[in-house]
Amino acid sequence: MSDNFQPFKHDAEDKDAVTAIGDSFMIKAGSLMSLALSVFRYPGLVNLQERIAKEGRGTSPSLVTHENFINMGIPCQIMKPGKLWQSGKFRLKVTLEFCPDVPEEPLVNSQGDADNSSLSELRKQLNLENQI
Repeated sequence: MSDNFQPFKHDAEDKDAVTAIGDSFMIKAGSLMSLALSVFRYPGLVNLQERIAKEGRGTSPSLVTHENFINMGIPCQIMKPGKLWQSGKFRLKVTLEFCPDVPEEPLVNSQGDADNSSLSELRKQLNLENQI
């Protein structure tokens, strides 16, 4: 496997893609990302804030109330070595990336068209399971 990880567009066309991890775990990519974001947003940001205080690095503004820390960014200043202070924003980015073992080749049916039947069947099955 190469190190050719690409961001998985969990909020766009890939949100209904299904991932199977091991033999007994299957979840839609969009759901996996929503769960990961909820963990990083609330317990994760609380833990980060506590860790900053524990290490004696000062008291940070409440990151938990800054929904923008993950979305739009929070105002800050940064100074790089040999440079002046620069105003801007910091954002915590949580992404889901995928690196195929083998490059993807489009499935082609006997008419030479791309074949989406397998994915359609899997979507129907998942939708039925989610309705139960």
